[in-house]
Parts: sequence; C-alpha cells; structure tokens
Amino acid sequence: MTAEPIDLAAMVQMSDEDLATLLAESYPCILSISRKEKGPVATPLWYEYRNGKFVLGMDAGSFKAKLLARTGRATVTIQRPVEPYQYVMAEGEAHFLSDEELAAHGETVWSYFKPVVARYLDADLTDRYIAMLPILAPDYKIVEITPKAMRGESIPRHEDVLPKAEDLPKLLEAMEKGE
Repeated sequence: MTAEPIDLAAMVQMSDEDLATLLAESYPCILSISRKEKGPVATPLWYEYRNGKFVLGMDAGSFKAKLLARTGRATVTIQRPVEPYQYVMAEGEAHFLSDEELAAHGETVWSYFKPVVARYLDADLTDRYIAMLPILAPDYKIVEITPKAMRGESIPRHEDVLPKAEDLPKLLEAMEKGE
C-alpha cells in the first residue's frame, strides 16, 4: 500500500461561496492596527460586511480609534473556531464616516450601526443597546475598512484527512518500506 501525500495546499483554498458564508456568520472580527516600535493593537469588535466593506463602530476617543485615524490602515480577521475551521484576513484602508456623509444617505451613526448590532443580539437587546450607546459613547464613529487584499483559508475537517485507527498499521508499514 502506498501512502499518498496529503496535498494541504489544495485543501486550504476558500471558495467565494465559503467566504460569503463565513462573513455572514456572527463571529466577531479582530481589528489589528500597526504601530511603531510595538506590536500591533488587536481588538475584537462586532462588524458587518456591507457593500464590499467592513463596517465597524468605536468611540472616537478610544486608543484604537486615534491610532486608526493616524495610520489609516488596518487588518480585519474573522475566524470560525469550529470545524470546518476557516478564516479570512482583509487588509485595507480605514475611513471614518462623517455625520454629513451619513446624513447624505439618510442615516445617523446609530441607524447605520444598528444592523451590525443586530447580527449579534436579538431585536429587543439590539434596540436597548443602540439606545444606550449615545449615553455611554456620545462621540461614537462608524469606520469602514475597504479591503485592498483579502485572503481566506479553509482547514479540512479532521475526519477527512486523518487516517482511521485501523489504517495506521498499514500506513506505518508502507512508510517503513519507503512506498
């Protein structure tokens, strides 16, 4: 019996359909922002992938918002922590939406951010959360990350790539013979 090598490169490709499915799930993203002479700032946030952009919200006075405003770039990573393991990493430019930009589309910070919150909370809690945010974070801002590069990978399910216990002796024998 010849032990066939596993082609991991062929297994870790992510289809457009898998990518869309992962982005539609409600896992938080990790927003990573580079900084000089230290490691990047990486923080979990709720997001929505909307019209080819990652929509995030944050208090304008927070460290991450100030750093993001200075750098203008960030990486967003979303990971499915259960099988089939998948992740997507998008690197891109950050843009803070002004109140004028939102108003031009008939939106406020809160109406634009509500669909993001609704991905993670039920309707009643979404409404309560959106009502609470202006009190807790009156200078809340919407950030859109426009991906310039995006990469996703799917890791195969263990049962699809790991040999069954009863096959191990044959595989070991084949390996010892150099087959």
